[in-house]
Order: sequence, then structure tokens, then C-alpha cells
Amino acid sequence: MPRFHFHIRHEAAGTLERDEEGMVLPDIAAAETEALESARQLVVEQMKTGQRIVSRFEVADSEGNLVFVLPFREALPL
Repeated sequence: MPRFHFHIRHEAAGTLERDEEGMVLPDIAAAETEALESARQLVVEQMKTGQRIVSRFEVADSEGNLVFVLPFREALPL
């Protein structure tokens, strides 16, 4: 099974928080589900502290190739 790394890009600070460990998941769909669930949790914390929601996940494979990007805004409830 592939390993995915869920790096967090903090737009406001211009920084990238690297996920060195990553997570083994069966496929990209599972990685997308994991990213969305994690983003929801992080958005709740950001909202509690009054932070702007401008971060995003940059999910990469074990070779460092970008697989997909998930802006945290996509995790906000409608």
C-alpha cells in the first residue's frame, strides 16, 4: 500500500509544515477522505482561535510527488 504525506501549507505565514512520517493508505481516495476529515478538525481549531482559514494540505506520495491539494476551506460546512 502507498504512503501519503499530508504537508500543511500555511498561506498567511508562507510556511510549509512537512509530514515526514506520512500514513499508509490503500489508495488516493482514502487519502482524500483522510485529508478532508483532518482538515475539518483543524478548521474547527482555527475557528475557535479566530484564525483565518487560509491553509491547505499538499498531499504527496512517498517519492515526494504532489498527488493533490486540499484547501481547508473545502472542509467548511455549507
